[in-house]
Amino acid sequence: MSTEDFQVAIVGAGPAGLLLAIRLLQAEVSFLVFEGRTREQLLQQQGRSLDLHPRSGLAALDACGLKSAVFAHARQEANGVTVTDKRLQSWFSYPGGSRNPHVGREDLIQLLVDAVPAENFRWNHKLERVDKDNSLLFRDGSRSEPFSFVVGADGAWSRVRAALSPRLPEYTGIAGQTFVVTNRSALDSPILRNMPRTGSLFSFSDKKAFIVHYMSKDRASVTLFQTDYKPPDRTAEIDPVDEIKRRRRLYDDWDVQFVRLLEHVDPASMESWQLHMMPLDFDWPVNPRCIVIGDAASLRSPFGGEGVNLALQDAFELSGTLIAAAEAPAKKRQQMLEQEVSKFQRTMLDRGHLAQKLAKDMQAAMMDSSTAPRCTVADWVMLRARYEFSFKSKWWRMMLPILDIGVHAYYAGVRLLR
Repeated sequence: MSTEDFQVAIVGAGPAGLLLAIRLLQAEVSFLVFEGRTREQLLQQQGRSLDLHPRSGLAALDACGLKSAVFAHARQEANGVTVTDKRLQSWFSYPGGSRNPHVGREDLIQLLVDAVPAENFRWNHKLERVDKDNSLLFRDGSRSEPFSFVVGADGAWSRVRAALSPRLPEYTGIAGQTFVVTNRSALDSPILRNMPRTGSLFSFSDKKAFIVHYMSKDRASVTLFQTDYKPPDRTAEIDPVDEIKRRRRLYDDWDVQFVRLLEHVDPASMESWQLHMMPLDFDWPVNPRCIVIGDAASLRSPFGGEGVNLALQDAFELSGTLIAAAEAPAKKRQQMLEQEVSKFQRTMLDRGHLAQKLAKDMQAAMMDSSTAPRCTVADWVMLRARYEFSFKSKWWRMMLPILDIGVHAYYAGVRLLR
């Protein structure tokens, strides 16, 4: 059956929007991707490595035939996680493994962009709003034709979401900056070499965080977060050099390696963060012609590590609904969309709310307590364990109380020895 009378608009060329585009392309469903940035701006955007999970993000990529291409860019040595305090005392270490490949965000975006024909993109189209007839109005005053279906994959401050609900993300009270270290001599120096080089270093103390991610192309990112920090206006200009100096003063009682590392960050690479999340009860009346996915639907702080994975899973599952709608007889399409979009939305939001709760609780364990990680790491480990076990059989879940006792007993012993 022809799908030419069913046209999809995808707003946002992030991982979710691009994967949805690839799946629709494979099914020969008509679509256009609208992105506010230029192609060059999108591909030049730096970002930390993405941890792809087998049951969600990686499974979605695999189902689209992209798994081997993803593994070609993966860095297995970057899978590990180490958690320390401000004295670089290790409280948790996970060496990583081959099941969770780490891929640079820019590498994944390049891979996905290259898989979509150029004629399906509309670059430098900043969305203003979605009108009632499902046409798109852009900030330059131009307007698209009405679409059969509009998908908002446009992130935290989604303009598509405004067509579904007036609710906005809420500030978590945590803000900070990310810098990139590109100096090869700094990367090879004892400053980084003496740190636990297992992929990612998360250091927590004094309601602050110092996070190091080893990236591709001989780079490392340094992210600094602080609780109870009232950030400047999101549009305000921040001088990177002054901000680095201020951050060095904030961390002057931490291990000297942290402060020295800040001497090697590139001021021009600074990216400011104000961590927001959507309310845990966020929902909206089902619209059979429009939906949002990924961060636009269930924004959370990064402390749970599920962001890109759930976005990719959302995109792949939604593609099935849209492909079925495109192939359905026109007379039955509206009814089918009302039913299937409702089912998908409920599944997506339930999944997203669970990950939001995980991120909120893991954030509280490490960022809201002045005794973290020493007195909170056991709770932090069990939060992750309960989340992972929720996807397993009841027999696995029956082991949780035993695991809980063992983890807390282990860390009680560790505290006595330190």
